[in-house]
Amino acid sequence: MAAAIDENAGKNRRPELLNKIDIEVNVNDAILLTTEDGLLTALEDRTLRIWIRRQTGKYWPSVCYTLESAPTTLFYHESSHRLFCGCDTGLLHEFLVSEDFNKITLQCTYLGHQNRIQALYFSLHTEILLSVCRDKKLNWYSTNPLDENHQHPRGNHILSSWAMSLAFDELSRQCFVGDSNGNIHFLRINTDNKFQIITTLSGHTGGVQTLSWDPELGWLFSGSFDTSIVVWDIGTHKGIALELNGHSDRLIEISYDKLRKILITCSADGSIGVWPMNVRRNETPKWLESDHCQICQLPFFWNIQAMWKQKQLGLRQHHCRRCGRAVCHGCSQTRTKLPSIGYETVQRICNDCGKTLKNEETVSLAAFYDLRQAIIKMDYNQTKKIMMTVGTDRTVKINQCLIKLRIHVYNSYSVSNIYPYFSQSFYILTSNNISQFVLPSLPSYVKYISSEPNKILIDEKNASIKIQSSSLFSSYSYDFYIKAIDSQIPSLSCSIPIRIYFGINQQSPRLFENLTKQSIEISSREFIYQIQAYDPDLSFNNQNNLFPPTIEYEIYDSLENVEIERYTGRIFFKNINQSIYNFTIILTDFGQPNRLITRQQITFDFISNEKLNQQEIPIIISTTFILISACILSIIILLIIIIILFNCYQGKLSTKKSLSNLSPTTPDSCLIDNEYITTTTSLPRVVNREQRIYPTISNDNQRKLLEQIHLPPPSLYSNEKLSIKQDYQRNLSMNDINKYLERFEKIYNNSSEHHLGEPVGSVV
Repeated sequence: MAAAIDENAGKNRRPELLNKIDIEVNVNDAILLTTEDGLLTALEDRTLRIWIRRQTGKYWPSVCYTLESAPTTLFYHESSHRLFCGCDTGLLHEFLVSEDFNKITLQCTYLGHQNRIQALYFSLHTEILLSVCRDKKLNWYSTNPLDENHQHPRGNHILSSWAMSLAFDELSRQCFVGDSNGNIHFLRINTDNKFQIITTLSGHTGGVQTLSWDPELGWLFSGSFDTSIVVWDIGTHKGIALELNGHSDRLIEISYDKLRKILITCSADGSIGVWPMNVRRNETPKWLESDHCQICQLPFFWNIQAMWKQKQLGLRQHHCRRCGRAVCHGCSQTRTKLPSIGYETVQRICNDCGKTLKNEETVSLAAFYDLRQAIIKMDYNQTKKIMMTVGTDRTVKINQCLIKLRIHVYNSYSVSNIYPYFSQSFYILTSNNISQFVLPSLPSYVKYISSEPNKILIDEKNASIKIQSSSLFSSYSYDFYIKAIDSQIPSLSCSIPIRIYFGINQQSPRLFENLTKQSIEISSREFIYQIQAYDPDLSFNNQNNLFPPTIEYEIYDSLENVEIERYTGRIFFKNINQSIYNFTIILTDFGQPNRLITRQQITFDFISNEKLNQQEIPIIISTTFILISACILSIIILLIIIIILFNCYQGKLSTKKSLSNLSPTTPDSCLIDNEYITTTTSLPRVVNREQRIYPTISNDNQRKLLEQIHLPPPSLYSNEKLSIKQDYQRNLSMNDINKYLERFEKIYNNSSEHHLGEPVGSVV
């Protein structure tokens, strides 16, 4: 198919939120109900709850059942209303849920595990209940109450590590168990309750978190902690395994939509991946091992012998994701996506593959959506197209999941790359040309079949149509599928929709929207807009996405710069040299017996990016000026506060300093030179710098002892020649000394009045 999925699809989009439930405790497991607008939850507070949506639009619990231990996993069988619950202590409980979901009744408790239950599966056809847990054991039970001791295991299989996930095929009784080492144990449980080990699938490097089995295709989907998904083609027995890489965190859940043939994956970081499975993909190449680069032949760092011979330092080994060869960093400079082999993220490829790589190989095939919530559980309802997610914030969200892949169809009648046995993606027929309809002949191992063989019969070789039911001629139209079944490679089997008109159309085609005026911003691409028309004779329920509208689009007045695709309605502008375009589009209903025509006048008013930027510049400038002014004002206020606090701190220090000079014990004190001193007779001043001061003591022995002590003179009285500035500083120091002597004399006289006859001191 000459089609490409837009690589930006889904980056900014996510499923529409319908409702959410805020729960006060942790949620261990949750399941959506298909027959009722509600869900089942297993909570950490040891309760099972059934939430039903009320008339107010909110979900309220209709049942709250308390268990002896916390429930960890659930499995609900809708048709039989049987609910199975695994607990943290290893017990398994079977409940019967009432039809109105207002009551659950305990039916049986199964024994056999002694640790946390990880996964359950119940088969009504075989009456088998399977369970895996952390005690490295797979158990299966008989759920038939007539069997003796049916609450005990009928058989078990011991694993080498924790069992984490489980899948089961009811017809072949094949069982798949994923463990924490990344292995998938493939075994068959016989009717005599004995098991047969078939093989072990090894394709993951982390624990297998989830498994999903599709019995029609024979495909097993596995998601792991290593962020990869592997599609195992079990049905063909050829050992084909396709690897899908696009998530950045561990996989939480996998669900396969059989109707739309898409795989929906969910990772712990809240990203939802949508993978179309009707496209041709190749297996991921195996990585080759070598002691030297397989392009430049330089040795790797462990090849010491080659390093010594070539006098070359060893290089680090890398692998090309496209061919698998072992290469060095210099020979693998190209980085690109490889969706055809499952790499939706940028990968390393060698320079040789980069030269031969085609643009078609780098077009993304999958789409990703961000839920903006860390996910621990996901469940998808294929019938209602509703997705439920449980986050780490204890919030359960119900999302409308009408996911659409934005496929740009360049030629709707060329789809050989997507559907290998059909030349078109759909066929529109009338009752007049049914007999002329045939398809190309197929190989012997491929045959055509009809989805409605009771009403419409299809020839297996050329797909010629024969109407079996005459009641179809009274209807206006009828839709069905033609399937091409490949018996050798079931994955290539495909189907296309067919619509046959038996009635005569009475109304002309119409547009979904009134396009009298559209304001559009010019982008770098030539594609500007896409209009959509519909057939008023068909009810809106029959106008689904399986059939493009049988309408041709044409511009009445041919313009040089404006073109429109014939079947898709996409409008292109080559050179936009004016702001307003007026033209008329002709809509022709080519799929109907009466080719009715509609003319629609359309006006496009273009606004260029430059004009939009010019409108935004004044707003940006004003906002920037306000922010800068606010910052400057804040800085000024902060500086003023700092200055005030600093001055207050200096004032406190000066106050403390002045108070420390007070001498309350000294009598007759007065303030002299900002200092408190006593007012008595002063001592003689020292006016000569050569003078020395010695204490005078009345005792002669003590006097002699002091005379023998020679203290070095201070540097203040040195004999060096001083400058004028130094002399000025010395004079100041001498004045301070004279003041100190006066104060000392007065204090000494006051404290020694009874020694008035003794000399106080002498200046030499």
